[in-house]
Amino acid sequence: MARKALVTDEQRVKKPKREKKEKVKKTKVPKEKVEKAKKERKPINVRKIINIAFTVILVALAVVLIDFICIFEFHIGPFFAVRTNVYNDGGTKVYYGIGYKVIKYHQTNGKQGTKVGFWTMPYSTAVTPVELLDLAIAYRNDPVKTYKKYYDQYLELTGNVQLVDNQKKTITVRYTDPDGKYTLDVVANLYDQDIDLSVYGVGTEVTFVGSVSGFQDKTDTMPNQILMRDCFIR
Repeated sequence: MARKALVTDEQRVKKPKREKKEKVKKTKVPKEKVEKAKKERKPINVRKIINIAFTVILVALAVVLIDFICIFEFHIGPFFAVRTNVYNDGGTKVYYGIGYKVIKYHQTNGKQGTKVGFWTMPYSTAVTPVELLDLAIAYRNDPVKTYKKYYDQYLELTGNVQLVDNQKKTITVRYTDPDGKYTLDVVANLYDQDIDLSVYGVGTEVTFVGSVSGFQDKTDTMPNQILMRDCFIR
């Protein structure tokens, strides 16, 4: 028989005792409290959110409408747009509103008036030269198309003076054809209210720039007319 190995106290290794883990007792929440918490939790009020959004939209539309009425009817404002730029051309100002842009032109001896458009509307003082004959033919053949093409456009025209009103500061140039079918008057309302128009007699050739502001169809006593505003004689 083999001898049993003698194990001394020093050689004897004691196994560490495992610590007993304390069991965490799970506390059950009573069903009554759970139901009460669910009832107290406020649901998302969709109708309230819709009402707030609708109110914001209405206020924005009202602001835009007020500005448009002030600009087009009373020629003042805008009041609810932020001025972002002033050009060194005489004082042209640029405004940005909620979805719209306003440019108030005040070019020295040049473009005047207010234009409203989207934010992408460019600043432009370029003038478009147009022959009086071309305008007369276009207006006679298709007044609607002519209106869409030239309304509010900044044009340069040359013609012979037909009529001068020194009080209203208007000067009228006329194109007349032999048959009278294409006769056209262009009435230019001058921006400079101090100008003396008496020096421009009937038949004098003048060149002026301005923005087209209206059209009037011929009557028994008047030919077709194109009205222009904020004009300068060159």
